[in-house]
Amino acid sequence: MLTLIVSSIGALSFQAAVYAQDGRIILNPDTSFVSPLDTFEVDIEANADLTGIHCFMVSINFDRSLIELLDVLEGPLLPAQGQTFPFWNNNGDTCVIGNCLLSYGLYADGPGVLAIMKFRAQEFAGVTALAFTQVDITDTLLETINVTYSDGSVNIIEGQNPTVEVMSPASGDFYVSMPNLSIRFKDDLGLDRGHYQIDNCEGPWIELWSYNSESSDTTINWTVPGLSEGLHNIYFKVTDDAGNANDDTCTYFWSFTLQGDCDCEPGEANNDMVINIFDITYLIGYLYLDGPAPVPYELCSGDSNGDCTCNIFDITYLINYLYLNGPPLYICEGWISSCGQLTKDIGK
Repeated sequence: MLTLIVSSIGALSFQAAVYAQDGRIILNPDTSFVSPLDTFEVDIEANADLTGIHCFMVSINFDRSLIELLDVLEGPLLPAQGQTFPFWNNNGDTCVIGNCLLSYGLYADGPGVLAIMKFRAQEFAGVTALAFTQVDITDTLLETINVTYSDGSVNIIEGQNPTVEVMSPASGDFYVSMPNLSIRFKDDLGLDRGHYQIDNCEGPWIELWSYNSESSDTTINWTVPGLSEGLHNIYFKVTDDAGNANDDTCTYFWSFTLQGDCDCEPGEANNDMVINIFDITYLIGYLYLDGPAPVPYELCSGDSNGDCTCNIFDITYLINYLYLNGPPLYICEGWISSCGQLTKDIGK
C-alpha cells in the first residue's frame, strides 16, 4: 500500500504543470565529518524562497558500505500547518523520502526542515556523496514547483577525537593578575574550533578560536579575561566544524585563584615599611620567644627566602641580604606563584 501511495504522488507531480520559483532544497550540514561508527543527522531543508509547499518527495543515493540510514524523522515545517502523511522507503539503492499535507488548500513556506535523516557511519574510513536523483515539490493544486538543489557528502575519518590541554601554567596556581595560558589542542580532522566556559559547564560555550588547517596539533596563547578575585575553573572543549567534540568535555578544566593586589613584602616581618635589623629581631622573637607573628601575612611576611616556610633559615637569609651582599629577597608575585594564596594565619 505504501508503494502505491508513493507511486501515485510521484505520478501526480510529474503530470502537473511546472512553474518557476527561487526556492532551494539544501542539506544541513552539506558536509559531515564523522569518525567510524559515529551516529549523526543530516536535515533536508527548504530555504526562505521556497513557498507554497503542499507535498515533497526526494530520492537520495549514498554509499551503503560507508554509511547506514537508521531512520528518517518528519521535519517540523509541514506538520506545523496541519495533518500530514510522512513516508520513506530505503529498499534497494535509493532512499525515497516524502511528506504531504492531507487537507486541500494547506501549504507551508520555508525556511524550515522537511525531514531529518539519521545515519551511522560504518567502521571504514572514506567519503560518500549524498546525491539527489529526484526532487519533486508540489503546491496545493499539485502543480510542480521548480526548485534547485545541491548534493552533500559524508567524510568518515579515522583519527583521534578532538582534545584540549593547558600546557602551562599548572592548574591550581595563585595569581595577582590574569594569567596567560599556553593551550594545545589536537584534532585529526584538521577542522577545529576551540570553546570555553568559566566556572560552569552548563551555559553557552564561547568560541575562543577557529581555523582550517592540515595540522592536527596546534598551540595558542590566551590571556584569561578579567574576573573577580577568588577561585575560578575554566572549562575547554574542541570541536570540528561538524560539532564533534571530545567525549569528556565537562570533566576537563583548568583552575586558578586570583589573589588581587599583592600587599606582602617577604622578609618585611614587622610591617614598618622598611627591611632592616628590626625585622631580624622580630623574627627571632616570633620563632623563639613567643613574640607576635609577622604581619600582615604570617607566612609570606616572614618568609624572606621564598621556601614557603618561616624558620631560622629566613633569619640567616635576611642577615646575608642586609650585611653580606647575599641574594635579593623574594617579591610578592613570585612568592604567590611558588607558595600559593596569601593567608594571615598560617602558623609556625
